[in-house]
Amino acid sequence: MAGAGTGVFTDGSSSNPNNSLNTFTTTCTSDAYTEWLWKTNNIVDQATAAGCATVEPECNTITWNGSAGVAAFCGTAKLENDSGYAVLGCYPTADCELMGGLIPGSGAKYTLACGATSLFTSVFAASVAITAFM
Repeated sequence: MAGAGTGVFTDGSSSNPNNSLNTFTTTCTSDAYTEWLWKTNNIVDQATAAGCATVEPECNTITWNGSAGVAAFCGTAKLENDSGYAVLGCYPTADCELMGGLIPGSGAKYTLACGATSLFTSVFAASVAITAFM
């Protein structure tokens, strides 16, 4: 694996064992691994986009799944099987409209709350907490 903590983890590793003419290659392809790879890289990739909630930096276009110039919007990505994962950043507008998308290279999905939906969800949760306190 290359790029620890840089947002550029890559799948697969090759090496030449000592005193051998052979090459040893490993590749992980399970959905669990692909999801881990995406979420680990997404945390780093979105670190500079977290200010999008205050329009600094504004989300206009992003590079997503190898495609440059993808229309983007500010949102919070969450994973169904990881309740502690919530990453604010710039995500494809199409995924915002669908309230989520597929993790590239995997059958796993992430959910997405964008713009006013995200704000409404936060305000609603706060009002429920206040009501429960009263």
